[in-house]
Amino acid sequence: MNKKAPRTTPQKRTPKAHSHTARSTKKLMTSLSSLFISVQYEDIDEMVKSTLSLIGEFLKADRSYIFEFNDDRTLMDNTHEWCREGIEPQIDFLKGLPTDMFPFLMERIQGNETLMIPRISELPPEAAAEKDVLEAQNIKSLIIIPLASGKSSFGYIGLDAVAKEMVWGNDTALALTFAGGIIANALQRQRAEKCIHAELDLAIRLNASTSFHETLRFCLEAAISVSGMDCGGIYLFNKERQELSLTYQIGLSDEFVREEGLYPADSKQLKLILAGKPVYHHYRNTSSADRESVRREQLLAIGIIPITSKGEVIGNLNVASHTLYQVPEYSRKALESVTAHIGAAIMQARHQEEIAAARSNFELLFDTIDDLLFIVDKEGTVIHTNETTQKRLGYSAEEIHGRHVLDFHPTDQRDEAKANVEAMLAGKGDTCRVPLQTAEGTLIPVETRITAAKLNNQPVLFGISRDISERLLSEQSLTESEQRFRQLTDNLPLPLFEINTEGIVTYGNKKSSEVFGYTPEEFADSFSIFRIAIPEEAQKAQKNMAIMARGERSSNNHEVHRHPQRRNNIPARPLQLFNHNKRPILWSQRGLSGLDRCQKSRGDHPEHGHQRTDGQGVPDSD
Repeated sequence: MNKKAPRTTPQKRTPKAHSHTARSTKKLMTSLSSLFISVQYEDIDEMVKSTLSLIGEFLKADRSYIFEFNDDRTLMDNTHEWCREGIEPQIDFLKGLPTDMFPFLMERIQGNETLMIPRISELPPEAAAEKDVLEAQNIKSLIIIPLASGKSSFGYIGLDAVAKEMVWGNDTALALTFAGGIIANALQRQRAEKCIHAELDLAIRLNASTSFHETLRFCLEAAISVSGMDCGGIYLFNKERQELSLTYQIGLSDEFVREEGLYPADSKQLKLILAGKPVYHHYRNTSSADRESVRREQLLAIGIIPITSKGEVIGNLNVASHTLYQVPEYSRKALESVTAHIGAAIMQARHQEEIAAARSNFELLFDTIDDLLFIVDKEGTVIHTNETTQKRLGYSAEEIHGRHVLDFHPTDQRDEAKANVEAMLAGKGDTCRVPLQTAEGTLIPVETRITAAKLNNQPVLFGISRDISERLLSEQSLTESEQRFRQLTDNLPLPLFEINTEGIVTYGNKKSSEVFGYTPEEFADSFSIFRIAIPEEAQKAQKNMAIMARGERSSNNHEVHRHPQRRNNIPARPLQLFNHNKRPILWSQRGLSGLDRCQKSRGDHPEHGHQRTDGQGVPDSD
């Protein structure tokens, strides 16, 4: 350091005395150097205390101490102290002292000047403030050694003589200057290494974090540690709602959290955070200071640091203290450095939590579906199944996972299953009806659909197998019923057609071939029922069909004709009849007047509303 000449009272010393002092000074300097050669940063505080003890003993002082400046040198705290036995410690009473109380002292410290004051009583008038404070503590002599980083002072070492006045020589000033440099370097190193260790520790903990909540806790704990604060919280910004909400906190009361847990879009706090600049001040200067809950919390220093990710503010990290009046200057850089790493970690943790929630919801849905679900990799190995699959097949998850999906089909049908899956993936097939086989060998009729997708950025196949046992039974029952129905109608003396909703004949009994002159093969070859309508009445026939398709009854007459070789026309009335499968049936009848008489005699004339069939008239067999 570039020092001004220390202020001291000249002393005449014999060469012998001078030689002794020089040796003692050299010994002190050697001792000080050895203390910090290989000290770990976490042991630096103890080494500083040892240094203060060595200096105090060497100079026969009663108290040696260190003050460090805060808040741009407007405040100072007594951070380290050594006292001779019998001297009352003062460190607990000397926190947050305004530096403007000591203008004479601060001017010389900022000028990097060592002060040696043998008699406090002889301080000049401009040091009146300092004189009053020192005399109140019964201090008789004083030495002040600035602590600086580069050209900027961040504190000082002080030595007091309380029992009696002390006079020190120039060699003492040199030793103290040397000691000041060692301590300043050690404290700066401690601060830098504390920040580095905090960042490394945070990185390790974040890498091992298992939840979003844990990530927030690690981040806030690191911030509180490097800043020297005792409480804090992380607010996250909801872009959609334009509000800040307190997501995680340490050391704050429930009442405070309720009152300060949400900042809406029009709040000063949100506008301050979105400005993207760190803010440090006393809590009484915040916009929330007038709230009763804030006053009861008794917060003093506060730091508000925006959290950013990819250039956007995503929240803020607040640290505060119930005991410190200001966030220390050196802590601010460390705090901002740690916070710079938090944004990406929070976004990643939030993303992972969203993925986990989606996965949980997916698995919940997965396990509540009655269908058998498989997820297989590109090699066909099963990597996941739902509970239904495990229960129906009679295997545990461990027994299924890791096996090839074809293992759960009958051996003689695996090639068919493979071909069906390949066809579906190529867009040439819809389903696979190869059954699944249980652990006991029972076959489960299924209809399987396959979809290609990605899971954890890896290609997979999703397979959904639906049990179609009941459907097959129903289809079998329907087929048997239709067979019985056709057996009953095939020998009726009247022609009968079964048609679909498009008017295509799906079945005609023997009489229909006999009457209309078409063979069963012709009826089976996409035969339209409108072919038997005469051309001029085809539109009326289609209208009748549309009415019947709506489930209504039509009494409109139209004529039909037989095969071209049997061209005589037949008057017909549309009558609608549905079989048990709701498939329409066509009937036609020749001689409407005779049919009307028959219906009236039975009391079921269409006008009376008792007609229970609808179809297209049935001609006589003549």
